[in-house]
Amino acid sequence: MHGVNGSYTGYFNRKYGRVGHLFQGRYKGIIVEKETYLIPLSRYVHLNPVRAGVVERPEQYRWSSYRGYIGKVKEETWVEYSWVLSGFGCDKMRARKKYKEYTEEGLGRGMESPLKKLPGQVILGGEKFIEEMRKLVSKRRLSHEIVERKRFMEYPRIEKVVEAVAESFGVNGETILEKSGKGNKARRAALYLSQRHTGLSNGEIARYFEGIQSSAVSKASSRLKEEMVSDKKLSRLIEKLESIFKA
Repeated sequence: MHGVNGSYTGYFNRKYGRVGHLFQGRYKGIIVEKETYLIPLSRYVHLNPVRAGVVERPEQYRWSSYRGYIGKVKEETWVEYSWVLSGFGCDKMRARKKYKEYTEEGLGRGMESPLKKLPGQVILGGEKFIEEMRKLVSKRRLSHEIVERKRFMEYPRIEKVVEAVAESFGVNGETILEKSGKGNKARRAALYLSQRHTGLSNGEIARYFEGIQSSAVSKASSRLKEEMVSDKKLSRLIEKLESIFKA
């Protein structure tokens, strides 16, 4: 996908005299617990063109594999149909019919996205499955080409960071979460440590500390680092907290 994105974008831009990105957003793959989530996810994806108002029925969308699933067109050799269809019986004709009925149950009613249950935007499955996947990769060195590799790693929860900072600074958690003036050093420390140790993006941290923009996370962290240069007591306190989160 990296090759397609880079080489084709370059070709397209040269041909049409344009610059910049061609595709919206970044391609990403997720790990799915197929026994529980793959069939609902398949239906959700096949109904995307209907929800977007592009077509009235999923089989009308030209660029979908759905027509192959229900036998409307010849199956593509590069699409894996069998696992999803096997969930609807051993007889292929009957399985296609049942899958079509199952998919059409989603027409005309709001469907919650299965991806809302996607921890870290990487793994879709139950708690046991997620834990097994984390253990599987915990001792492996993941390639830097895996954009979401950090999501597989274990990080302290942001709630724990706030709790530890509150205890060290002798304040309560509400004080840290309050959007207050420049004197709230504990809040800056929590933002700084959350950025460094939770594995969350600035946007995710900002949403937890309600009422701020993602840029404010970086600004607060930068300011705290400047304060640590002249305030040795603060520097020692932050070092002590960091030793907890690195453990």
